[in-house]
Amino acid sequence: MKKNTLYIFILVTLFISGCSQKVSDYVEYSSTSSEAVKQMKAGLRYQDNFAQRLARESFQNAVDLDPEFAMAYYSLAQTTGDAVKRYSIAEKGKQLAYKANDGEKALMSVMDRDSWWGGESNVDWFKEVETFTKMFPKESRYVNMLAGMSNWNGDKEKAEAYYKQSLAVEENPDALNSLGYLYRDQGKMEESKKAFERQIELAPDLANPYDSMGDYYLEVKDNTNAKKYFEKALAIDPEFVSSKRKIWRIDEEEAGNDLSPTKWSTDSTTAVNAFNIGFWQFY
Repeated sequence: MKKNTLYIFILVTLFISGCSQKVSDYVEYSSTSSEAVKQMKAGLRYQDNFAQRLARESFQNAVDLDPEFAMAYYSLAQTTGDAVKRYSIAEKGKQLAYKANDGEKALMSVMDRDSWWGGESNVDWFKEVETFTKMFPKESRYVNMLAGMSNWNGDKEKAEAYYKQSLAVEENPDALNSLGYLYRDQGKMEESKKAFERQIELAPDLANPYDSMGDYYLEVKDNTNAKKYFEKALAIDPEFVSSKRKIWRIDEEEAGNDLSPTKWSTDSTTAVNAFNIGFWQFY
C-alpha cells in the first residue's frame, strides 16, 4: 500500500515530544506489566504497516493487561475512528498521565494539544518529529515520519535520504516499503523490487508487504503475479481493503470492463488528496 493516501492518519501515530535533549535510545514505557509493554510495541509495529485492526487489538490488550498504562490509552484512542469514543479513551490516558515517566509525559503533552485527541491547536508535526528523533535517536519510526512528510510535500530527494537514514538506524519494513514506491515512481524497477522483497523477508506475517509487491507487479504489467501477491496479503488479513480493491480491478480489466480514472472537478492536487484521505476513513 502506498503511503501518501493515509499519510495524515498515520502522522498522528507519532508520539512526539517538545524536548530537544536525548532521553533514551528508545522510547521506554512505564507499565508494570511486561506483557502490556509487549502488546504496546506490537501495536505500533502493526500501525506502522497498515494493520490497523491488529494494532487496535494490541493496544486494547495493553490496556486490559494494565488499566493504568496511560500511553496505551493514547494509542488506543488514535486507532478509534469515532471521535466521541476517541476523546473518551484519550481522557482516560490524561487522567493517568501522572503515572507516566518523563519521556511519556513529554509525548502526551504534545498529543494533548492536537485536535485528534480533543485538543484545540494545530501542531507543527515536522518540527516536533525532528525534535523527537533527537530525544530517541534509535527509534527509526520517527525518521520514517520525517521522510513521509518530505515525500508528501514533494521533496522526493529529501524523503529518500531520510528513509536511508532510517535503515541505517535499523533495517525496518516501513522504510523499505516507502523506498520501494519511491524507486518505482522513479522508474528504478530493479531497486523497487529488491526493496519490496526485503520488506517481505523482514515482515512475512504482515499483509502490507505482499500488497506492495503486488503493486510492483501491476506496474510492470504482470497481473498474474500481482493477483498472487494480493491474495497472499488477504490470506494474512482477509479485511485488507487495498488488496481486495486491486483484485477486483484486475478481474474487471480482464473482463473487458471500462475502468477509466475518475475525472475530478478540481485542479488542486491537495484537495484530491484530502478527499481520498477522508474517503479511506470509511474502510
